[in-house]
Amino acid sequence: RTMVLSDHALRVLTFAAGPDRLATNQKLVDAHNVFESHVMKVVPGLTAGLVETAHGGGGGLRLGREASRIRVAAVLRFVGEEFDLVACFRDDDTC
Repeated sequence: RTMVLSDHALRVLTFAAGPDRLATNQKLVDAHNVFESHVMKVVPGLTAGLVETAHGGGGGLRLGREASRIRVAAVLRFVGEEFDLVACFRDDDTC
C-alpha cells in the first residue's frame, strides 16, 4: 500500500535538505510533479519539529534540524500515518 502523505512528506524534506534551500510550495510542486494541495496537507504536520517556515515575499520552508537527525519513523508520526512493519504489530495478533 502506498502511503501518499508519507511519500510527499519525504519529498518535501529531501528537497528542503538541499544546500541553501528555502523551499516554496511552487518549487516543491515543480520539483516533484505533485499537487500543491498535497504539499499543503503535509507541511503543517512537519512544522511541529521537522521544518521551519518563513513568511513573506522571500518565504518558504527549510529543515528545522540537521538532516542526519531526522528519522523516517518521526516523519510518519508527524504526518499522522501509521503502518505495521510486521504482522505482529497488528491488533489482530496474527504472529
